Amino acid sequence: MNEAFSIRQVFEGKWTQGAIPLILLVGLLLVIEIAAPGFLTGETVALLFANTSVLFILATGVTFAILLGGIDLSIQAVASLASVILAQLLPSLGLAAFPVAILSGLAFGVLSGVVHVKLRVPSFVATLATGGVVTGLAHDLRRQSTWRDSC
Repeated sequence: MNEAFSIRQVFEGKWTQGAIPLILLVGLLLVIEIAAPGFLTGETVALLFANTSVLFILATGVTFAILLGGIDLSIQAVASLASVILAQLLPSLGLAAFPVAILSGLAFGVLSGVVHVKLRVPSFVATLATGGVVTGLAHDLRRQSTWRDSC
């Protein structure tokens, strides 16, 4: 005897669990397009991708830490420091400032990784401490630049 179709069976399937966020995103985009016609133009979509690309890159990186059973609380601080370094060095170094900013982020990532793995400090504590140090460093670099520019 065949079972009757039920909505519960649909949502218990593994494929639907992965599809639900995508379906909700498409539904939300359609609702916004209906509420504000012209929202889904090429220019708007390109602007959305440009504004969210950094978040997607950061989320991709932290996903690996989470999949390995850890957590990274310093990611936003390291990104902030890299942007401050880039802003400081871009006028003098030009495009060479990009590798310097990326390497600064890599250095602090390696530092928190070494503290976690070699010193056996839990990732929560290691990355929280790294984030605090890096935030202070970013604020100090930004403050020194603002002070120099005002003199």
